[in-house]
Amino acid sequence: MASVLPCIPIARAALAGSIGDFSWGGAFGTYFWVDPKEEMAVVFMAAAPSEVRVHLRALTKNLVLAAIVD
Repeated sequence: MASVLPCIPIARAALAGSIGDFSWGGAFGTYFWVDPKEEMAVVFMAAAPSEVRVHLRALTKNLVLAAIVD
């Protein structure tokens, strides 16, 4: 069953992101997230086995967020 995960305040967050962003991780590594504050939507498509997909999702999100220039 899929779930949409809202971002929680940074003091308690396990992942980087803005308050109000949401995401969904699909089977085999697909992933998307929407960050209304940054006016951004990201779709990541990969065929990744087991726990590698969790690492790739976090890495992708961190790299995209680090590339934002205000």
